[in-house]
Amino acid sequence: MLDEFRRLEQGVQAWDGHRKEWFTLTASLLQIAGDQPAIASVMGMKGPRGKHPCRLCSLAGIRLKTGYYYPLQSPTNVPPNLHRQPANYDPLHLPYRRHLRETIYHVIGANSEDLLRETGISSLSPFLQLGTVHFPHSFGIDIMHLVLEGVVKLMLSHWMGDSAMDKVDKGQRRNPAYCTDYILPAKTWETIGALMHQARTTVPSIFGRAPRDIWKNHAGFKAVEFWAWLEYYSIPLLYQRMPDRYLSHWNTLRLAFVKLIAWDITVDELAVVRNQLSEFVSAYEQLYCQRRYERISCITSNIHGLLHLTDYVELLGPSHCHWSFPMERVCGMIQPLARSKLYIDESISNGLIFDMYLQMAPFCRSSIELPNCIDIYSADRMDEDEDDEASDADEKNEVGGESNHETDGFIDHGTLQISSTKYKCKYGMLVHPAVKLLSKSQLGKLRRYYANLYGQDLASVSENGVRFKKFIPEHEEFAVGSVSGLRRNDKVRSNALIRYSLEDMKGRMTQHYGQVLFYFHHRYESKDHFLAFVQSFKQVDEVYGFPRVFAHPFHPNQQSASGDEGPFEIIDIEGIDGLIGMLKADERSRQWWILNRENQATFDLVVRDEYVNN
Repeated sequence: MLDEFRRLEQGVQAWDGHRKEWFTLTASLLQIAGDQPAIASVMGMKGPRGKHPCRLCSLAGIRLKTGYYYPLQSPTNVPPNLHRQPANYDPLHLPYRRHLRETIYHVIGANSEDLLRETGISSLSPFLQLGTVHFPHSFGIDIMHLVLEGVVKLMLSHWMGDSAMDKVDKGQRRNPAYCTDYILPAKTWETIGALMHQARTTVPSIFGRAPRDIWKNHAGFKAVEFWAWLEYYSIPLLYQRMPDRYLSHWNTLRLAFVKLIAWDITVDELAVVRNQLSEFVSAYEQLYCQRRYERISCITSNIHGLLHLTDYVELLGPSHCHWSFPMERVCGMIQPLARSKLYIDESISNGLIFDMYLQMAPFCRSSIELPNCIDIYSADRMDEDEDDEASDADEKNEVGGESNHETDGFIDHGTLQISSTKYKCKYGMLVHPAVKLLSKSQLGKLRRYYANLYGQDLASVSENGVRFKKFIPEHEEFAVGSVSGLRRNDKVRSNALIRYSLEDMKGRMTQHYGQVLFYFHHRYESKDHFLAFVQSFKQVDEVYGFPRVFAHPFHPNQQSASGDEGPFEIIDIEGIDGLIGMLKADERSRQWWILNRENQATFDLVVRDEYVNN
């Protein structure tokens, strides 16, 4: 591999098919990604458990029986024989390494064990042979392993009382010197886990994997599940169950993480994140280590690595440019193919080749075709067909004693002719139409809607129209469903919960939350109106950036969804901003937390590939 990198660095002859001539092609290795132990190995450094674990700065650890740990400020009772010089580091002005490449050559040439230990260097890296690889700037910090698999796991172990530091005698916990009120009782975690499991039907699939009971399954959580816990579920579920000082401290990390994983980030935002991470690390030492030598085992190199996340974003770009999700995904695809331990390489190769054969088979010969009933481009096709059969009676509903007029698979609705499956409008695609009459209360709402829209009292508004069950916004890959599209005994994840915008009396756009009951096409004043009948939720307040609402989402298993059972309003489908998730605040409460996706692009990138991989 290194020989190929050197050849590409010097240049190889390649053929330009457009210009019909040879040219010298050069390529340079600029960046190497991986978790902390892997990066330490390829750099020739001691690693995350050494006295000097950091490749960017010369921070020194404090020795404990189980290894080195890395506080910014020395604990008050460190034995003098274990740490001669007290630690006093400014998190915003760390002692950065200089000229690391030259230092590695000098230290290895000196062949001194003391010098190796004091510098954190262990060996010569093979990548020193490449001039384009910068030590240490080319070796980024992976936010997936550091934050999701490292810090988030560590914080959960604190709160569950599972960390080595927190497994102390019960009598010690009553000692004021050991403040462990961040440990939540098992019953509290059982409640949190039950609420997460119940949210499976109210959190759409665009939020990733369906939430699992964290109390029972946290040991098997994947990185994307820790991501969802950090960004979405943790604050609502820990609110009023954990002391505010710990929850506010955790929210500082959440806010920094949300900015770091964004598709792009500005210099000003990066400065804010640097301050947030510095505040988190400093407060972590006070809240959890409490500046006591016996408790510094909680200050691992992962905690220190948070201080350098912004450095590598400045050097290598946004976090999604150098995180390990793609490599972990490839490993997850290859691992099941290794069926033979004796011939592992051949086993993996055969698996990849046969998988490619299956994918290319339909394109090899015209006689090899997929059955018409299989649509490989639509994961929802089978479910949609089942929905059509289940609601066949509704599709053939009679209006005014006469059957709906259908010809050649089309519904004739005045001047509008639409396919019996879908209809494309200027806002996107509407799916599963059915001609139906509006009820009296719905018709009254529609008259008031037109009165507000046109500024006049309306006496005659037709009750005829075409209902739809699903709306696919233009330029979006997700579909917004409706309650009318759900069937009785459905256990699917709801995609009918939305965030929408309305204009207030002063002409300002305001955010609202609700649930779509059904979509409706209506003609008035010779214009086509594409509307959504929405059950609106009353917002109570906002805590740590999470809105709370009073709500009782409809479900076919509970009650009908005609729109007569509660407050609802009519909106133009253009006002739909996106899908939301809902998380119940308490088992006996009608208050729900609203979950918004703040990083749609980057989360879609990971979640979509997670589903492809699975």
